[in-house]
Amino acid sequence: MFWQTHTFRWALAVGYSAFLITYLLQQPGTPAVEVVAPVANPDWQREVVFTIGHIVGFGMLFALWLVALRPHLTRHAALTAFSIATTIGLTAEYLQNLLPDRTASVYDVAMNTIGMLLAWALLRWGPGFITQRV
Repeated sequence: MFWQTHTFRWALAVGYSAFLITYLLQQPGTPAVEVVAPVANPDWQREVVFTIGHIVGFGMLFALWLVALRPHLTRHAALTAFSIATTIGLTAEYLQNLLPDRTASVYDVAMNTIGMLLAWALLRWGPGFITQRV
């Protein structure tokens, strides 16, 4: 099937990367992609939504790159996927610091990393239908 082809997996990883970068770098007043949490003064509920967003978003980014890079999900593919996702996260945080009304956050980078590690653990030790061995 077409979704099992190498080209489709690469296109999905690149497309999601572009979406995530666009989402992370949008201005609060004029979003290109609708934000789940409203723009407001930070409160704990809003921060929880954004934290979950970072964990899920970067977990998915890592998983998509891992699947795109693998012939058999080797350790090398996992390290490469982690490097790509980390580079995207660090670059987005740096660029956010250059935008008005945005700041870089070490906390966001930490949540991105947790999301990638959770995705790796799920792919490595999760149900067999997800993948073979990472």
